[in-house]
Parts: sequence; C-alpha cells; structure tokens
Amino acid sequence: MGGPDLIEVHTRGLADKEWKELKVAGSAVAGRELAYLPRCDSLLLLSRDRLFTLDLATNTWRELDVAMPKGVYGTEAAMVYDPKHDVGVLLLPSRFSGPLQTNLFRLDPKSAKYKVDSVPPEK
Repeated sequence: MGGPDLIEVHTRGLADKEWKELKVAGSAVAGRELAYLPRCDSLLLLSRDRLFTLDLATNTWRELDVAMPKGVYGTEAAMVYDPKHDVGVLLLPSRFSGPLQTNLFRLDPKSAKYKVDSVPPEK
C-alpha cells in the first residue's frame, strides 16, 4: 500500500492482534505480484515491467537492473515462487487474452545488479 512510488509494508505475527508498519529504506513501485524468497530472505515484487526486491535483513527496497520480457503487465500477468527450483515464475501474456509466456527469475543477491538510483547511500 502507499503512493505510486511508496510501498508500505505491514507485518503481523500469528498471535498479534494488530498490524505494525515495517520501516523500510528505498522505494518501489506498486505492483500486484509478490513472492517471498526464503533462501535470501527477500521479497520479489513485480511491478509494471519492473522487478524490485525487499531485503528483509536490511529492510531495503531496490530495483533490479534486469531486462524484462515483452508482454502485457496487467491483471492477466501472474508470478509465483517455486521453492523446489528456487525460481520466481512469471506468466505473461503477449497481448490481452493472448497466450502466456513462462519466464523464470532466480535472485542471487551477491551478483544481482541494481539500478543505481534505487540503492540507498551507505551509512
């Protein structure tokens, strides 16, 4: 939730009665597809033809510098995480109600390239 360039993250434990806002650095563009990547303790967010990660160790959003596949990033696009193969699976139509392409993403935080303007300055 938030504005177009501000994503608010809220957490709640199973025993908690209320949601708490998680303070994060950086920003991301709102999207509707989100996957948790347990190996690197990160979230992978699909926005309109852009990918963002939220590193949960540092609570920092960053935009990945990756060429995105061509297609329609609307309500027909879908992304899930496959834990057996450790990949994000993006189903993307080439046009409205068109055939779906299957695209796979594997995040390696050590070798990932980020957009320069999305990386917060070092403290």
